[in-house]
Amino acid sequence: MLCDEVNKLYLTFALPIIQNFESLNAAFQATNPDPSKLFKELEDLRTFLLQKVYRNPNERKNPWTPADGKLGDKLEFDLKNSILAPEKKFDIKDRCRKFLVEAINQIDKRIDKTTMKMSYIKNLTPAICLSQVKPPFSNLPELGQLAKEENYDLQTVANQYDQLSMKTDWREEFPGSAIPSDPVAFWTYVLYYENAAGEHCYRELATIAINSYCIPLSTAFVERVFSHVTNVKTKARNKLHTSSLEAILRIRSHMFTNAICYQNFEVTDKMLRLFTSDMYKRKPTRAGEDPQPSTSSASSSNVSTATEEGEDCSIEEILSIDF
Repeated sequence: MLCDEVNKLYLTFALPIIQNFESLNAAFQATNPDPSKLFKELEDLRTFLLQKVYRNPNERKNPWTPADGKLGDKLEFDLKNSILAPEKKFDIKDRCRKFLVEAINQIDKRIDKTTMKMSYIKNLTPAICLSQVKPPFSNLPELGQLAKEENYDLQTVANQYDQLSMKTDWREEFPGSAIPSDPVAFWTYVLYYENAAGEHCYRELATIAINSYCIPLSTAFVERVFSHVTNVKTKARNKLHTSSLEAILRIRSHMFTNAICYQNFEVTDKMLRLFTSDMYKRKPTRAGEDPQPSTSSASSSNVSTATEEGEDCSIEEILSIDF
């Protein structure tokens, strides 16, 4: 079968198509992919395939015939030098064309109306939202809808969007006058930015932007977390408390996302102060109930305050410290 000339011709045609799909799939499985670039690459791939099938790809009219030779130069060259019968060559081209049509249909199923609405995210990148020629707020109805869902005043969000590139010189706000290219890092700084009156003047807009980048684009990261769970909660540790498991996973996810090696991790003085015998104590939740460990929802500041006041501090709280 591997030496069959027909199979070789099919593989010759399919190889560049499969490579394009694999490259796009790897981009979707990245830890922090750029949503605007992902959707653009997905749309470009669909356009590339449509051009191989239709003379008018935008309207999907006037399909190319197998004899038009639009399936790839390499395939056409190998078919020309092949000793196969003309009927067999025509059948190979026809099957390759059907393969392209099915590939386009599969992409269409993944580019629905909801997905296309995510294209507004590209306007939240620092390069666009800080530009003087950025699209007006009225052309971004998705931002207005998100503002309503958060119960924000629409005019307030619109004013923040317009003033973002006019009232503040962001180059002076970042070290070395380098505005971060990472949208999440940029909007996180904007969220806590204070004007001369000490007001968070872009809080609503920044919250909407950060929430937009929290939308998962694939299940790849979630599946990685599941792998971490199976590595942590083994048969030997099957009684590991949920709050402890959550704290360990938070630390592992933080170190994985930020490419921090365990060998280079440095324990802070704050952590050492919290690692006392008190962290093994359990607190009773209600009268008459068995004592339960403290939850890991407490922030690092709460843990520090509780410790300084002499209250008990569980190991789950210590493990949940934000780095």
